[in-house]
Amino acid sequence: MSKKAILIGIFIVILFIASCDSRQRKLDAQQNIFIYKCDLNISFIASFDKTSDEFTISGFGGTRVLKHLLSGSGARYGNSEMIYWSKGDKATVEYKGKIYFCSTKNNKF
Repeated sequence: MSKKAILIGIFIVILFIASCDSRQRKLDAQQNIFIYKCDLNISFIASFDKTSDEFTISGFGGTRVLKHLLSGSGARYGNSEMIYWSKGDKATVEYKGKIYFCSTKNNKF
């Protein structure tokens, strides 16, 4: 193999790696991931996807995608079984008739 072919191969690999890194940074900028700790020794992972305006909660025995709901103040998301409402680093989750008070202070991925 010639030196020219080897250099072209290395250049293609570098371009591919740079492209992957760029796509990951773009994804990270579009999605925020947080760890919440709640009363009653409950915790969950939440992610907000800016492109779809959906909020995903992994915890409480499963993963749920919540849609944006009207809110007078803060962020509010929900579906037929769960409501998530937050302002700052505090959140309230209503699930199966119980209300959980949660915090994500210093818990961002």
